[in-house]
Amino acid sequence: MADGLVVGILPDADTANMAANVDVAIVTGMGQGRNVINILSSRVVIACGLGPGTLSEMALALKLGKPLIVLHSPQTLVAELSPLSSTPLVAVATIAEAIATTRRYLAS
Repeated sequence: MADGLVVGILPDADTANMAANVDVAIVTGMGQGRNVINILSSRVVIACGLGPGTLSEMALALKLGKPLIVLHSPQTLVAELSPLSSTPLVAVATIAEAIATTRRYLAS
């Protein structure tokens, strides 16, 4: 990763299943409850793909008023979520676009 720091908020009570690219591990032992920490600790949320955990984080971002960038998710999902959002919600097609959008949100 170029000029970045990867912080992992882990669902387990240890680092046994941690991804290799995590620089700083925060173990929680909270299972999926750690999703609340992920969202509350973020100024902008990027959701990539679509699974139950990602959906729960997207819902928390909407509920907690965090800007949400959606990458690789169905456009129909974004259309359904948009009326629920009080903050920016945007679908992007590439990682570069997600990074550029994040930078715009952080600058404002």
